[in-house]
Amino acid sequence: MIDLHIKKIWLVRHAQSRAQTEEEYGIDAGLSKNGVRQAERLAKVFNKTYFDRIYLSPLKRSRETFEASKIKGACVEFDSRLIEELPEGAYSHILPYDILPDYARNDRHNAWLASARSRAVEFMDEIYSLNDRNILIVSHCGFLNHLLTVFISWHENDLIEKLKYCHMNNTGISVFSLGADRRTDSMLAWNDVRHVHDLITPDPLLPLVETENHKAGASGIGKALGIFSGKKK
Repeated sequence: MIDLHIKKIWLVRHAQSRAQTEEEYGIDAGLSKNGVRQAERLAKVFNKTYFDRIYLSPLKRSRETFEASKIKGACVEFDSRLIEELPEGAYSHILPYDILPDYARNDRHNAWLASARSRAVEFMDEIYSLNDRNILIVSHCGFLNHLLTVFISWHENDLIEKLKYCHMNNTGISVFSLGADRRTDSMLAWNDVRHVHDLITPDPLLPLVETENHKAGASGIGKALGIFSGKKK
């Protein structure tokens, strides 16, 4: 039987930052000690996976997550479309970076002034057009949620209001499967945290609307949607 699911898109939120532990203040903090441990756990998850393409937010917490994870891929690229959404001008003092590590291609988009929603729409359209079959994205909770709502909007517009904020824990893993056409798309997982279940700590940067679903990690949205299929009934 022909497998119509021609590509898998892996979404990973960065590991815990020093801003989350309140050890450092600012929008570009690196990883905490616990965050480094979380990132290192990703090595066990992906030790047998070689990605065709890896996209990284250029912000320090995402870069350090990738570095500690030892994840491998054929093509690694910094992409400013993946940065977290902040008020206009918030990134003006740090972006564009003068120097970025040479393990990845430099950002080609200079997209930090665009809205997160418009960045997510452009990015998902580009991902859909690629021939690569195994793609990893290391980004931020808010932006990954924008990718989710774009994905859902291709198929089930009435779900968007229910999914305005679907939390992802630090190093939580989500997976979309994109088929030969959008009728065969599916969401295979959201916020799987089994690899770091003992390393998850309260996040002071979370909205105050934390619910049992947010605490439940992978089970929250899983119970709400099951395995989401793009095929409309």
